[in-house]
Amino acid sequence: MMVKNPAFELRTYYVNFAEHLQNYWNVNFIYHNAPGTWSDSDWKAFFIQIKEFGYNNFQFWIPPTLYEPSKARDNAADAFCRLMKFAHETGLGFNPLITVNTIGAQWYLACPNDKTDREKIIEFWDFYSKKLAGADIFTIFPGDPGGCNRNGCNHATYIELSIELAELIKKNSPDTVVEIGTWGTPFTGWGEDMAELPNWN
Repeated sequence: MMVKNPAFELRTYYVNFAEHLQNYWNVNFIYHNAPGTWSDSDWKAFFIQIKEFGYNNFQFWIPPTLYEPSKARDNAADAFCRLMKFAHETGLGFNPLITVNTIGAQWYLACPNDKTDREKIIEFWDFYSKKLAGADIFTIFPGDPGGCNRNGCNHATYIELSIELAELIKKNSPDTVVEIGTWGTPFTGWGEDMAELPNWN
C-alpha cells in the first residue's frame, strides 16, 4: 500500500514563457502565428503526460511583455483561459506566476512608491486575475527580474504590495490560493539587495 506523504501534496511542473526562450522547444505566447505555437491537441497531450509523470499543478510565468493592451496580450490571455480548462479537465491545478512589478516589453521595474507606476502594476494584476479567475493558485513573485530600490523601496515594500495584490486577486477570484513567493536573500531586488547604479532604470 502506498503511503501518502503530506509534504508532497503539491507537485508543480513549471514553464517559463519569456520571449528570450522562444524556440521549437518552448511554447510561443508572444509572437502571433510564429513557430512554436502549440495547438489545443498539443496542450491536451502535454497535460496528460505531466499528469502521468506525477505532477498535479501546472505553473507558468506570464512574461512582462504581455502587460500592454495589445492583440498579443489578448491572444495570450485567451489561450491561458483554454489551458486552464484543459488543465482542470486533466485533473491538474492551474497556477499563473507573475513578477510583482516588472511590466512591458522593456521589462521595466515599476516603483510601487511612484503613483503612476503603482497604477500600472495594479492594472496588470487586475487584468490577469479577472481574466484567469478560477485559477487554483496565483503566485506573486518578487523578481528575476524585478524589485526596486527607488523612493524608499525595500523588502517591506514588496510584502506590502503583495498583500494589496493578494486582496485584489481574492476579490476577482475568491477561491484562488495566493502564494507570495521569495527569492534570494530573501527577496532579491528589493532595497539594499540591488546594486546602486546611476540611471540604472
